[in-house]
Amino acid sequence: MRTLLQPVLGVLCLAVMAVSCKKNKAEDPIPADVNNAFETKPPIQTANTVNVSANIQGYYSAVPYYYQYTTKNYPLLIFVPGGGQYGNGAEDLPLVLNDGVAKLINNKSFPASFVVDGQSYSFIVLSPQFKSQPLAEDVEAFLQYAKSKYRIDLSRVYVGGLSVGGEVSANFAAAHPNEVAAILPISGESLIQASATAIAKNKTPVWDFHNSGDPIVNISVSDNFIAWINAAGPAIPPRRTIFQSNQHDAWTKALDPGYKEFGMNVYEWLLQYSK
Repeated sequence: MRTLLQPVLGVLCLAVMAVSCKKNKAEDPIPADVNNAFETKPPIQTANTVNVSANIQGYYSAVPYYYQYTTKNYPLLIFVPGGGQYGNGAEDLPLVLNDGVAKLINNKSFPASFVVDGQSYSFIVLSPQFKSQPLAEDVEAFLQYAKSKYRIDLSRVYVGGLSVGGEVSANFAAAHPNEVAAILPISGESLIQASATAIAKNKTPVWDFHNSGDPIVNISVSDNFIAWINAAGPAIPPRRTIFQSNQHDAWTKALDPGYKEFGMNVYEWLLQYSK
């Protein structure tokens, strides 16, 4: 019996080795000049349960595929979820994956890189979960935490958000103009005229999205926000896109990498700007 089994085991071993070799050959080696490599693989997203602040107990981080092998700094996009994604940062954390950029990354539909003015960029994307309605100072606390944990190009920090996240992203930009290069409020904007005025005076680029028949955040909120910025004589006029829809959700279309205006999606638009 032993004599009969030996040839069979030998064949099985060879088969396993052949499969293993094919797998190794299929894996791409780390590029020799990894700091300048063009990212083609999807970013790696991780759930993090950590006490960032009283209002932030967890977040999702997504870093470029080759991040662990590089030494360079990357553009940072902090995307602030809406009220439907509040939670404790632990078992509630997957709620953050229901909408926004974290959902795109989770679905492997977020591009690995973007080319702007002939240069390739890949984002670090951080999506914090708030326990309750966030304030500008909550975003500031999260940004300071991010600076201590990730290699960030501090000239390219961008903040966006949906619904209440859009509101707080605008208020954050107004309160901390030296921290943010551009903002992307969607279906929610600042309700404070002084914040809109500060955004104009600080030359902060804005691309605002809203639905015409939004039943949750009335279109008048967007109307006022943009009017206040324009009334302050902004050096960089705000961009505004209004979708003809009676839904609250303008973010699914706005954040779709395939949705472009004047030849750019929102990520390419953001990357035009630096501090």
